[in-house]
Amino acid sequence: MTEKTEALVLRMSPFSRTSHMVTWLTADFGRITTMLKGSCRPKSIFLGQFDLCYTCELVFYSRGWNGVHIAKECVPLETRPVLRTDWRAAACASYFCDILSLVSAEDHAQRELYELAVAAIDGLGLSTGAREQLLYWFELRLAGLLGIRPQTAACVSCDAAVQPPYPAFFSASLGGALCETCSRRR
Repeated sequence: MTEKTEALVLRMSPFSRTSHMVTWLTADFGRITTMLKGSCRPKSIFLGQFDLCYTCELVFYSRGWNGVHIAKECVPLETRPVLRTDWRAAACASYFCDILSLVSAEDHAQRELYELAVAAIDGLGLSTGAREQLLYWFELRLAGLLGIRPQTAACVSCDAAVQPPYPAFFSASLGGALCETCSRRR
């Protein structure tokens, strides 16, 4: 059956002298792997149409028995040129893609995860000073989607609100922030 979706390239690897295997994150199908037959040939319809972190409109033949689908066509919607000129942005994008390929479910729709991925990668082009905050934002939002977000609004020990003045303290073993009083006791 032929399927059409918007997809983000997470990984690419050569399969043969003329073909590639590409792992995509989609809103409608979750993580899928497609074979792009003949993508390395000089007159291929896929030439220049996909690269790491491209958002593409993907048309593929769905094959349920071995998990690898066959790509029919892909058209780039967002190429993100900043990732080709700024190596720090490219390193952050690579980190995002690696984490997403590990936590996403295969052939299972995950719209929130897809939207988080697109927002995080698009955010890399906005400001170089906010990259560290973007990394923390991405990790906290991802942890929330996975159901493992740490508690940061209230103390995990006494449930008192954690308020300024900071510094706030964090306990990994308890899974969240500690107020100043509880941090002294521990």
